[in-house]
Amino acid sequence: MRALLAPALLLALVPPAVAAGWAALQAAIEQRFAEIDVLKGWAALWVLLIHADALHDRVPMVHLFNHAAPIFVVLMGLNGGLWWRARGTGEIVDWVPGRLRRLYPAMWCAVAAWWLIASLSGRAIRDQLRPGLLAEHVVGWLELVGTGWFVTFAIAATFVLPLLVLAERTIGRAATV
Repeated sequence: MRALLAPALLLALVPPAVAAGWAALQAAIEQRFAEIDVLKGWAALWVLLIHADALHDRVPMVHLFNHAAPIFVVLMGLNGGLWWRARGTGEIVDWVPGRLRRLYPAMWCAVAAWWLIASLSGRAIRDQLRPGLLAEHVVGWLELVGTGWFVTFAIAATFVLPLLVLAERTIGRAATV
């Protein structure tokens, strides 16, 4: 029963334009899906609840909030797929800088705060601080930064998705399935 609850909740949250079928999806590709943005906002709040451990082992935490990262990844992929479907070939020059402009400023603020806190904290973490680590953090490889793995994943996905789109357009759908 538990295994079925999370997918059922996710299906209940599918944006109406997607649930309405392919024709509605085709018509809506040029516009932004407010439903997707709302779901991403909820997923971000759920991540805060996870890290605050606000509802430890309660049903919403176990069956919904703990699935925030996978839900966010699916929504990132859906947004990316819609973006690429709405555009022709050669859009990599728009895709990568656009995504990095969204990711890097917030990440750099978080990294600056992390370095400040780490440099003022106990010796165990201060001993691990080094210029090479700072360089890694600046480009988005967030070693030692708790849940920074997700930001590193999002940056990597920014570069991988265009390669998948290129493979699909060059070789065909079979290459990406």
